[in-house]
Amino acid sequence: MLTEPDHARFRTRLGAYLRRHFPPAGRMLSLEQWQRHRLTESPALTAADMRETVAAALTVLQGLYVHMELKRARRGIDPVSQLRVLSDRIETMERLDAHGFHERMLEIFKLLGDVHTAYRRPEPYKSAIAFLPFLMNTYFDDEDRREFVVTRTLWQAGELACDPFGAGAEVVTWNGAPMTEAVRRSSEFEEGSNAPHDFALGLQFMTVRWLGASFEPDAPWVDVGYRAPGEQAVRHCRFFWSVFVQAGGPRLIVADQARSLIFDVSNAASRRERSLHIGSQVIHAWRKKLFVPEPDEAVRTAERVIEAGRQLVTMFGRYTGDAELQAFNA
Repeated sequence: MLTEPDHARFRTRLGAYLRRHFPPAGRMLSLEQWQRHRLTESPALTAADMRETVAAALTVLQGLYVHMELKRARRGIDPVSQLRVLSDRIETMERLDAHGFHERMLEIFKLLGDVHTAYRRPEPYKSAIAFLPFLMNTYFDDEDRREFVVTRTLWQAGELACDPFGAGAEVVTWNGAPMTEAVRRSSEFEEGSNAPHDFALGLQFMTVRWLGASFEPDAPWVDVGYRAPGEQAVRHCRFFWSVFVQAGGPRLIVADQARSLIFDVSNAASRRERSLHIGSQVIHAWRKKLFVPEPDEAVRTAERVIEAGRQLVTMFGRYTGDAELQAFNA
């Protein structure tokens, strides 16, 4: 069974790699270290600050948000009432620290399930990425059953040895729960445009989370049940969360989204900006930083794909025989 000291050695090596290749310098922390960090680094949040934030949220939802009745009917939620209850807690001076306030605001807005109407937490949250040392994806087998598979791992030889866990392993349980149910629970608070999108986001954020837009992990570790390729027996391994804090946080495109919406810019780039899921975009960038072994590999891969595309265009602009296609695919 892996332990926290195993992960500490792994974090030391990975933190040095990230600082070297992706300035500005950041800090690699365990989840417990991160929790102490946010307690000391979070700006003071007074009751007046909380009331002002809740009042602004009520103004948006009551005066500007045109989908409120639809959300109430489809999701059975009432975020306006929830915000008023939160405001009453603040007025009665019920004990509520900055972290608890941000968590509650995040929960209320996530229940809307609307990527364009969301709550984003301030520093130090927006500068923090929490992650487990592997990625997963899902597929349907020949009998139309959903399966979950490990696609990449982050450790090097001699680090976090949990053989035979690795790329290709089938993940069957998550903290004891069947994977489909675990992902469903994760997706309940995601901002997808429909149920399949919620499921995809829930799966994506189970191993990498931007804490500016996602909940903090509720435990320092995750117990994963898995089957190695070709095996039927279920093995178990415990993985600890790590948090990388990089000053300044991600470079977001919120300003570009706002510009395209306000001024109705109609070019293709602005249409992409309008539809982007900011939290997912940040996670995509960090998955590449963490799991692509060399910073230039993605560039080289893109160049190979572009060149292959050019060759395909050339070939299919005329008659292409089976032998030529086989030679191309070899």
